[in-house]
Amino acid sequence: MKYSNKISMIYGLFYGSRMLTGAINAVFLLNSGLEMRYIAILQSIVTIGTFLLEIPTGYFSDKFSQKFSSVFGIILMGIHYFFMSFSPNILLLVVAEVILALSGALLSGSFEAWVMYTVQKEFPNEPIKIDYYNCLKDETNFFSTMFFGFLGSLIAYFNNGNYRIVYYVCSLFIVFVFILSLFIPSEKIYKAKLLPFSFMDIFLVIKNKIIILFIIIEISFVCTYQVVFFYWQPFFSILLKDKSFFNYKYEESLILGIVFLSYSGIRGIMTRFTRKYFLKKNIWKLVIFNVFLAIVSMLVFTYLDFSNIIIYIVAFSLVQGSIAVSSVLINSKLIQEVPENMISTSLSCISTISSIFSAGMLLVISKNINMQNLLMYFRFCIFIYILIIIEVFCMKSLKNN
Repeated sequence: MKYSNKISMIYGLFYGSRMLTGAINAVFLLNSGLEMRYIAILQSIVTIGTFLLEIPTGYFSDKFSQKFSSVFGIILMGIHYFFMSFSPNILLLVVAEVILALSGALLSGSFEAWVMYTVQKEFPNEPIKIDYYNCLKDETNFFSTMFFGFLGSLIAYFNNGNYRIVYYVCSLFIVFVFILSLFIPSEKIYKAKLLPFSFMDIFLVIKNKIIILFIIIEISFVCTYQVVFFYWQPFFSILLKDKSFFNYKYEESLILGIVFLSYSGIRGIMTRFTRKYFLKKNIWKLVIFNVFLAIVSMLVFTYLDFSNIIIYIVAFSLVQGSIAVSSVLINSKLIQEVPENMISTSLSCISTISSIFSAGMLLVISKNINMQNLLMYFRFCIFIYILIIIEVFCMKSLKNN
């Protein structure tokens, strides 16, 4: 098996295993005694910490090794989930979120760059392989996410709502992935820079109009996706109570696990079809189609009133799946446009700016968590999706000139 396949599978396994808590994280923190506003503050610590660390760690990765940055970020992630199990101890939770910020900053850009550099080395004359493996790693990511997320909810369900054990299992899985990642070879691709960190690197990246537009598009995707992902559990919890869907004896954790299973599965299926059948077609048209599908699904999700929860789950899953596939395609194109020695720094710039917007949105929404405010934000995402379509048309126009 080629190293490209192995590292893509490790990428997916890592992001899947950390999602063992994905379906129950907000429920666990709320049930442990934390208020939603404190959960939002903790999340803001992560985004602000990531903002402060993104560019330096991106530079560090470019200077030394994408592999070193990635494996260090992986083991820190395992430590993060262990500390999270001590909720509601606010001090340990803050420590956990700081560790998460450092881990996320180390992984942001570096893991993706490690995969792409491996692909470029094995397939130097086949640029379409970048799109192929970008989809492959995310397809593996989505299917492992689907499996582990639902598994986490089942572990909680069969342990009488003992959510802490899920965090212990999650931490152990990530340690296992860390051990696997050590066996993937890596080269120091670039010569170390003699100067310390310089913002001139950022200037060199963003002075190109096409790269600027790439960054704007990717930030638009991230800002809508992250906050929707953060608040989907409270949304469905409120929905289940308000709509009185419980004609059967559902358990909340089990329903959340089903929602997680659904949208992860749809994302994986859409990514698989994209990788197998559509990569050789016009990527920009594919992005526009997916964003349009997200707009229609969000309209259904937020404006129509249904008596069947399955319709809400499917609509929500289509929104997340469409945006995820579009973001993957834009991300792979960005990697091809950016000079090789600036890839990690460029991706870190995206995460940095996205963190600013995400932190602000989380704090604003968390002041009053109710169905009306959540619906208002989700509907605002429709406006962002329309802007993304306009941005894509602008990108096509720039590239044709």
